[in-house]
Amino acid sequence: MKKTILTIALLATIAVSTAQDRNSTLKFGAKAGLNISSASVDRTFDTDISTLIGVHIGGFANFKLDEKFTLQPELLFSTQGYKEYLDDGGYIYDDKVKLTYINLPLNFQYAVASKVYVEAGPQLDFLLSGKRDNKYYDPMSNETTTRNDVDIKDDLKSTAFGFNVGAGYAITQQLSANIRYHIGLSEIDDLEGVKTKNRNLQLSLGYSFN
Repeated sequence: MKKTILTIALLATIAVSTAQDRNSTLKFGAKAGLNISSASVDRTFDTDISTLIGVHIGGFANFKLDEKFTLQPELLFSTQGYKEYLDDGGYIYDDKVKLTYINLPLNFQYAVASKVYVEAGPQLDFLLSGKRDNKYYDPMSNETTTRNDVDIKDDLKSTAFGFNVGAGYAITQQLSANIRYHIGLSEIDDLEGVKTKNRNLQLSLGYSFN
């Protein structure tokens, strides 16, 4: 993970230096939107994984490298997670995993038309909190046990790494819309026999201040 952080930092330094050398246009802005998050879960028994709705909010800097390419680092507060369901012969486990991250994406954008761009790049995530809502149904007693906001941060890794692909549209000179899919490449948990990786679809609106 240290090598990943150093690689991202090096890419950002090189790209920013290149942008400055070419007298590029530098813009700052804010963005916010919706997360439709899930996870890739590999374990010894199968569970049904479904999406969880969250939000993201933060800021960005946009460096124009040339007529076609721009570099956009961002800092986002992001609520993510997934739902997990298991019916084990009538014994039902219905859980919700709620994760809060600081996302640091670094995306290279390419203009395919005057108002349309595609983008791709790495992303580093720093975990702020991890909670689980548990709902368990016992058919023998016909009772449902519920526990909310169980702290699971100690079972999770403090950082995660992934890759983004997406596209955007400039509604006006200052307002833009973006769709982005994040593919987690590193495991987010420290549990034996379980390999979980983040997945997240982001729908955003961004506003440039200059």
